[in-house]
Amino acid sequence: MPKSKIGKRTKISPLAIASVLLAFGVLVFGLILSNRQIETTDSGAAGRPLKVLEIRYLSAPTDATLVNNLSSQFRAQIVEASKFQGYKNPTSAPQITAVNILRTVTRTGQMPVPSNPGNWEDMYNKILAQDNLCSYIVSSRIDHVWLWIDTDTAKQPNPGVEYTLSGRLFPIDRAGENQATVTKVPLCGGNRSFVFMGLDYQRTVAEAMHSLGHAFEGMVSYMQGAELFWGRYVGNQKYGTNYRERCGNVHFPPNGAIDYDYSNSANATSFCEDWKAESNGVTQTFNCSKWNCDHLAYMKWWLQNMPSETSGHTYKGLRIPSWWSFMVDTDTTYASYVSQGFYMGNPAQDLTNGLFSWVTTNVKNDSGTQVFRHYSLGSNKALVVAVSYKIPSASTTPKINTVTYGGLAMTRIRRDQGGQFVTELWYRLNPAASGDVSITYSSNEIIGKAAHALSMRSVLQTTPLGSTTGAGASGTSDTGANTNLTIATPVLPHTRPNPYPVPSGSLVTRCRCVIGVGVATSFIDGLNTTIKVVPDSRIGSKDITTVQSSELISTLSFFESEFTTAMSWNLNRDWPWAASAMTFNRAITN
Repeated sequence: MPKSKIGKRTKISPLAIASVLLAFGVLVFGLILSNRQIETTDSGAAGRPLKVLEIRYLSAPTDATLVNNLSSQFRAQIVEASKFQGYKNPTSAPQITAVNILRTVTRTGQMPVPSNPGNWEDMYNKILAQDNLCSYIVSSRIDHVWLWIDTDTAKQPNPGVEYTLSGRLFPIDRAGENQATVTKVPLCGGNRSFVFMGLDYQRTVAEAMHSLGHAFEGMVSYMQGAELFWGRYVGNQKYGTNYRERCGNVHFPPNGAIDYDYSNSANATSFCEDWKAESNGVTQTFNCSKWNCDHLAYMKWWLQNMPSETSGHTYKGLRIPSWWSFMVDTDTTYASYVSQGFYMGNPAQDLTNGLFSWVTTNVKNDSGTQVFRHYSLGSNKALVVAVSYKIPSASTTPKINTVTYGGLAMTRIRRDQGGQFVTELWYRLNPAASGDVSITYSSNEIIGKAAHALSMRSVLQTTPLGSTTGAGASGTSDTGANTNLTIATPVLPHTRPNPYPVPSGSLVTRCRCVIGVGVATSFIDGLNTTIKVVPDSRIGSKDITTVQSSELISTLSFFESEFTTAMSWNLNRDWPWAASAMTFNRAITN
């Protein structure tokens, strides 16, 4: 999937200095899942309040009046902007019924000094460490943290960023997409997902709503996927669409020619107000008079066009959830939507079963070593690194010399090849909590590399491995015919009580004692190549993440099973492909 950079849409940040954004806008991918179960809640159809913690760093005591006024305006604008198409339906109910400031922490002077200039994550951690704010964020179920400062660098030399997404649900640098500003390691230990907003109290509510718009771009592109949001809602030439006929983005209205072009009188013909995910709606021809040629009014119009839960939008046969509701109680809202079968493009939906603690994906489109940061949490751990790459010719000689994690060697499980496309699986037991994955290649000619690192918990340490298998085929031509990639994985389950007791006192007579992990890869042909996992009728194989480099597309999948199953992928083009799969025995505890 082509990358979508928020930084490219933020030439002039309302909060951060441009040089800081350019230097630190590209982040390392990471996804954290807590050990506790995700509780479910209503999905927000009727609207819910947004819970906010405000942190204020005042340059002068009299600045409190500025913040009070701006915060009040900001809260009111958020409620109005959450009314689906409220610009033409005044009775539309707000999806955010109120914005409640549950606590305000006021400090004076400069914010904490980060360990390195521009390291806003370190600075934010230090801010939250004071007054034990993380404990408050978790216990009070805070949705947003609003940091109000004066961004004059003489007063705050390290202003930070307009927003960051923090939590278990936000991949970082997923396939180089850089869809949003995301913390490398979630704040507050990842115990709650929330939005951390950086706001300049010397500016107006229009700039505050502008920053919130960027937070929406990041949030929705992760929850719904970049192709749906950037390609189909916003409009982006990388996806074969045009923002002029769709809804545009925070910087570019549908009729915009340059950044911040909110007063452009030129006409655009757009179906934004009749937007549909998979077809063109009824078009209108309009110019900036649609939003009174005003920055704040444009932000409200743009946000009011986002789908609500009752707006009837669908994608791939599934209902599209309310995009506003992602801002409220993000973890539980997300889990509720997944359980109800709404469309969710975030791969974290397949990692909520407690078996996985972290997944990192890295793409490299040139020769040389791949190095990226990864994490592993929990107990009885195992780490799998699944690599896909394209070789310059159909040589069968292995091209990966070593794979290490934290400087320690990993073990190659298998290598499979179809034509010029190769998949390899490597693993290590009991990996360190954090470290760099490093993949060295023997050939400098190799380009188009995709690597998936997956940390598992609850793996039997004494006899961890079950079976492995793989396959590959050269393909024939671009016929468009479907090609099924099926890899059988016979399982050798470890001994366990049957039935075995669980804490509730009930009896479980069967258990999913095996974790299967597999990777499939094929040639990438623009947006026309897809690899989809085909669910097993009994246990449901799932796609964890799909990424693409300049040369290939790569899909990482998993399943849980009791005895025997198969990993199946469906390739919609008759191209060369390779696939590898392996199984781990799961540690069963009462």
